[in-house]
Order: sequence, then C-alpha cells, then structure tokens
Amino acid sequence: METVVNGDCGAQAPVEPITVHDFSEKILEQLVHFHVMKLSGGFFLWIGSNPVLSNLALAVNSKY
Repeated sequence: METVVNGDCGAQAPVEPITVHDFSEKILEQLVHFHVMKLSGGFFLWIGSNPVLSNLALAVNSKY
C-alpha cells in the first residue's frame, strides 16, 4: 500500500500488522462473544451473542 504525502508518491508510511483478538465472556448468564481487530489508524470491534460475524450494527469514526 502506498501513501501519498504532500504529492510525493515516493514516500511510504510504515505498515502496521493487523492484530486480531477473539474472546468470550459470560455476562448476566449470557455468553457474549467479542472480536477485536487493531488496524493501522483505528480498530474494529464486534460484539454478539453468536460467534458469527453477520451484521454490522454500528460504525463510529473517532480521533482515538
């Protein structure tokens, strides 16, 4: 992937690897599944009652 900085196509930003964390927790007698992906410049968080990524319910843009 190439990043253009101030119109210079020769400059490249360092590429961070994507890290994935999957885990489950029992909350109020309900098993809840979590899927977290750390991306370059952000992260993806999925929480659900079945361990199947089916519908994306919310996407938020944040400066953090």
